[in-house]
Formats: sequence, C-alpha cells, structure tokens
Amino acid sequence: MKTKLISLAFLSMFVFNCNQNKEQKTPEIDYTYTTQNISISNCTDKDIKLFNEALLSFENDIKTKYNVNDQNINRAYIGFLNDTRNNRINLQAMVSKPTKTVFEALKTRTDIWTENNQLNYNSDIVKCLVENISDKNLKTTFHALLSTNSMSFRMYGEAVRSRSITLRSDKYLSLFLALDQYYAKLHNVDLSKAKEAESNIDFNKRPAKKQIQKEAENNKKNAHAGHNHG
Repeated sequence: MKTKLISLAFLSMFVFNCNQNKEQKTPEIDYTYTTQNISISNCTDKDIKLFNEALLSFENDIKTKYNVNDQNINRAYIGFLNDTRNNRINLQAMVSKPTKTVFEALKTRTDIWTENNQLNYNSDIVKCLVENISDKNLKTTFHALLSTNSMSFRMYGEAVRSRSITLRSDKYLSLFLALDQYYAKLHNVDLSKAKEAESNIDFNKRPAKKQIQKEAENNKKNAHAGHNHG
C-alpha cells in the first residue's frame, strides 16, 4: 500500500511538471524585424528573440504614429511619453499586425504578468532589464522603486521623459517601457478592432510615408506661392 502511494505521488508530480512545462511553452511566430542581432543580449531568457521582436515592433509602431515623415525614434519616444502621461494613447489605432502577433505570444508568458495583467516587476526579465539600464541615475531610481514596491509610470515617467534621448540607445530601458506601457495595456484592448494601423502600413514599400511626404511638399509650395512678395 505504501509503495502504491509513493508511486501515485511520483506520478502526480510528473503530470504536474508536464503541465507546467506545457503552460510555459511559448508559441513560435514569424519574425518581422528580428534577424540575427539581439539588442538585449545581456539577458538570457529562453524567449529573448521574442522580447527583441517585441521591442522592434513597438518602436516601429510609435515611429509610424508619431514621426512617420523621417522615422526619428527619439521624436517618436517623446510623442509616446507625452501621450502616455496625458492618457491620450489610442492603442486600437496604433497597434500593427506584427505587434498583435508578438503580444499573443507574450500573453503565454504568465510569469511576466500579474493577475491584473500588469507587468510583473518581480519577473526575471524585468530584473535583468533594470540591471542593464545604462543611465546610472535612472537605474538607481528604478532600483529604489522596485525595492519599495512603488514602481509605476507615475513614479518613473518624468525621469524617463527628461532623458528621452537615452531610449534611442538603451534598449533595456526601451523594452521595459514597451512591456510596461504598451504590451501590458493591450490586455484591455479588443485587438479584433485594431485594423487602422495595419491597413496604413506596407512594411516593404511604405506608400503611406511617401504620400505624406508628397503632400507636405505640396503644402509648402502652396504656402510659399500664397505669400505677397510685393
């Protein structure tokens, strides 16, 4: 009888571990941006390629939204941070098809989300990102907020916004922002209605960008022609 109980216990543990592994298996996706270079190579997460894709897809979305003319990432980050601070982000009009694909895969990583679908600041990936922030003052701020369970955009947003140019080169900070203020918020968005961003983007030819540039040039010419040169 004792032997049977031990066998049942081992079987239960085996089934439990199998289920755990099954839950943690991240689905394969087609990568739009990530080829060989991984910007966040200091982190050793099993899905580091997915996280890298998440960052690049996020940056493409904000460039398309906030700086479509010259694709300047710094200006795009400023626009995104300003709208985030003022609660003016329209995610349904901003999220692209690659981002939706990435998000569906990220959702299966239950370790990085809380029960309320917010970013889990105690997750290993977050700890790695914070540890690799290049700006020493920002890193100190983030460590202090984490140690006191006070992390929130309200607490760190202005510090990041005042150093927005850092986001251009510090991809660990950029990914943290993307996960915390973009992907986490997609949990509350009906992505089936998020079609505008997809229909306006051609990832090869980008005709929308050319059209906007042409219209801007025409407007400039018209404005100049309207001046009275006497």
